[in-house]
Amino acid sequence: MENFEEYMQSEGAYPNLIDIGILHYQIETIHPFVDGNGRVGRLLIVLLLMASDILLHPLFYLSSYIRRNRDEYTDRLLAVSEEGEWNEWLLFFLTGIKEQANEAFSRAKLLLYLREQYQEKYIDARPSVKALLEKIFTEPVFTVNRASEMIDMSYPAANQAISILEDDGVLRERTQKERYREFQADEVLDALNKDADEIPSPEALIEEEENRLEDITQ
Repeated sequence: MENFEEYMQSEGAYPNLIDIGILHYQIETIHPFVDGNGRVGRLLIVLLLMASDILLHPLFYLSSYIRRNRDEYTDRLLAVSEEGEWNEWLLFFLTGIKEQANEAFSRAKLLLYLREQYQEKYIDARPSVKALLEKIFTEPVFTVNRASEMIDMSYPAANQAISILEDDGVLRERTQKERYREFQADEVLDALNKDADEIPSPEALIEEEENRLEDITQ
C-alpha cells in the first residue's frame, strides 16, 4: 500500500489514463479492505480522473461497463497477475473509458434537449414554475418542503408550481400519501436511467442537433 500510495501521488511513468488503469489493477490486487474493494477501486478511477484534470466534475462512472463485462473484467485482472498480460487489461480498461465517456455525453445531450423543450413550453410560466424546472435536473425527486428550499420561495409558491407541473405530466406524485408527499420528474429519471443500448450514439445526437439548427436557420 505504501508503494501504491507513493506511485499514485507521483507524476507516474505513463500517460494519465494508462497510470489510472495500472492503479486500479493494483488496488484490486492488493485488496486491502475486508469489504468494498470494488467500490473503492471504481471511486478511485473518478478521483484520479479529476486529479489529472481529465474530468472537471464527478459525472463519469465505469461501474456500468464493468457490470456489463463482469467476467472479462475479472479474467483480465487475473491474467495480469498470472500471465503479465498488461496490454490486454489496459486495452479493456481504455475501451471502457471510451464507452462510458460516450454514454455520459449522450445522457447529457438527452437532458439538455429535455431542458430546452421545457424552457420553450414554459417560456411564459410563472417564476416559481421556471425555477423548479431548472432544479429538477439536479434533484429529480423531492418533497414540497424541499422544492421550497430548491427554488428559494415560499411553501405555497412551491406547492402551486408542483401542482401545475403535475397536471402537465412533468412531475408525478409517487408516495400516494396526504402528508410528506414525494414527487419525481419521470422524463429526467428516464434519461438518467436508460440502458446504455437505448441511448443514441454521440454521432447520432450531433447529427440530430445539426439538422435541428439547419431547420431553424432556414
